[in-house]
Parts: sequence; C-alpha cells; structure tokens
Amino acid sequence: MGGLYAGASLAPFESFISLLGSLLPAAGGSVFAEFFVVKPYLDGIKDPKQRFKLEAGKEYPEVNLVGLLSFSIGAIVGIFVPIGIAAINAILTAFAAHLLLAYIFKKAHMKYEFGKYVYRGGGGVVR
Repeated sequence: MGGLYAGASLAPFESFISLLGSLLPAAGGSVFAEFFVVKPYLDGIKDPKQRFKLEAGKEYPEVNLVGLLSFSIGAIVGIFVPIGIAAINAILTAFAAHLLLAYIFKKAHMKYEFGKYVYRGGGGVVR
C-alpha cells in the first residue's frame, strides 16, 4: 500500500518540473542576449570580463525591464506553443525579444534599468 501513496505524490512534482523546464530556458535566452550581444554591440563593452564585473562601492541597477519582459515572452511561448521543443522555443524567443526590446529602448533613449544597489564586496548589499 505504501507504493500507491508514494506514486500518487509524484504527480505535483512532475508538473512542477515540467513548468521549470519551460520557464528556466527563457531566463537563459535573456541572459545570453544581454551578455553576448547587448553589452558588446549596443553598450560597447567588448571585454567579456568587464561586462558584468562587480566592483566594491559601485552602483548597479536592481531591475532590468527588458530582461523581465523578454523572460515573460519566452516563458509564455515555452509553455503555450505546442510546436517544437518547448525549451528551445523559450530560449530563442527570449533571446530575440531581448535583442529587439533592448534595441528599441536604446534607440528611443528610454531607461530600462531601475533601482540601485551598492555592491560592498563579499556579497553584501547596501541600500
């Protein structure tokens, strides 16, 4: 009888893992676009080691609106588009959406990074 209960408890976990399989690739697509295209070509930071280098005492934005929007678009495609492989659809859609949105925001001279935090070094955050 214990096997019946153990097997029944896996259904919610399987649903959760399937949801993560559709959501997490969208986050990767957004990060790939920011690191490999936006920073070097739109922001002009060619050195990969300087693109997201944390320096003590320096201010960084807390929220990247383009990242959130492209993640959301990629996640929606990954969950609801029944054609192809969901993870690949999510990665490619988030990547393309991130590039398009970043280009539009930069050409319109609109700020898409909000908030600020100061990196203290060693993982601490000062507000």
